[in-house]
Amino acid sequence: MTYLSLRIIFITTIVISLISCNKTKECSIVQKNGIICYKNINSKKVKKYFSKISEIHLKFDVKTITDLLSLNNNKYVLLDGLNCRLYFFDANGISYNQCGNKGNGPGEFKKPVNIALKNDTLIVSDIYRQSISKFTTKGDFIEEKIIGKMVNKIIPFSNKYLFSVVYTRSNDNNFNIIKELGIYDSIFNKIKTIYSIEKKWNPQNFNQFDFNLDYTISKSSKEIAFFENSENFYKINICDFTGKEIKEISRPFKKIPFNEKELKLINLKNKKNRLVDTRTKYKKSIIKLNFDSYGKLWVKPSQFYSVKCDSIYDIYEKGKLIYKQIVSEKNVEKIIYLSKKLVAVKENNTLIIYGKIE
Repeated sequence: MTYLSLRIIFITTIVISLISCNKTKECSIVQKNGIICYKNINSKKVKKYFSKISEIHLKFDVKTITDLLSLNNNKYVLLDGLNCRLYFFDANGISYNQCGNKGNGPGEFKKPVNIALKNDTLIVSDIYRQSISKFTTKGDFIEEKIIGKMVNKIIPFSNKYLFSVVYTRSNDNNFNIIKELGIYDSIFNKIKTIYSIEKKWNPQNFNQFDFNLDYTISKSSKEIAFFENSENFYKINICDFTGKEIKEISRPFKKIPFNEKELKLINLKNKKNRLVDTRTKYKKSIIKLNFDSYGKLWVKPSQFYSVKCDSIYDIYEKGKLIYKQIVSEKNVEKIIYLSKKLVAVKENNTLIIYGKIE
């Protein structure tokens, strides 16, 4: 064998080794105390997983789109948290019904934040009234129940519900926030607590995301994914319905300070929502997460607080970061994730629908 042939074999072997190392470095998998830990190291390049498929121009006035659900036959229902109303509309943006008012009575709201759908029943949680209200998909009021805690999010499964609730505890001049994730029965009585954390109020770095405990349920309804908001690390916990942690997903996160423009936006929102000035300094690592209908986990990491910039989602499959979805619409106020769609809500009450093209 000639010297040239040996050199070619040697170089080829080195190249193959480097490629293999690079692939393994994208995500290392270790098992610790019975928990499978997926440590994603290298960030993936942006890849278009969803594409823009349609636009809906709303033909009615709303103050803010707090939440949105897709109903059957290309119909939707949106929650206007400031108007305290539910609006039902079609794919042409025409409202065909509405319900709800601002107030303290049955079927009324003070600060509604979330809507969920179970069979043909809409469920609305109100954090100020600390209540849950039920409506038909035609907008007729059914009943309400006072929970006594702020319910941030509801996901129905089987004949039960998964709630994330927030309440406060104060003693000895300390003010603590308690966040819980629990399973509730069909009449909203708690069966068990899945996860709970108590956090001391720190005005130096507390913002609106500290009051949320976001979570999502896998398509198979066997796994619950949630995260603890932190400015120091990026970590997602996955447990079963007994509360046993089975997986952990992480990737590097650098502590990022808010810039001056972003802090002004935060303080403006605090005054608008009558919140205290919390003198926030750093961004939290994660904002929201959702399992989609294809079994992939979508995670919205913190970036600029300004809503007039691109939004990015990290997309995981079996614990590994596989894509980054970017939404490049201008003047976007909010991104809402539906089962098989992303909806970008623009300032002019236009909804940009993104979906996977099969």
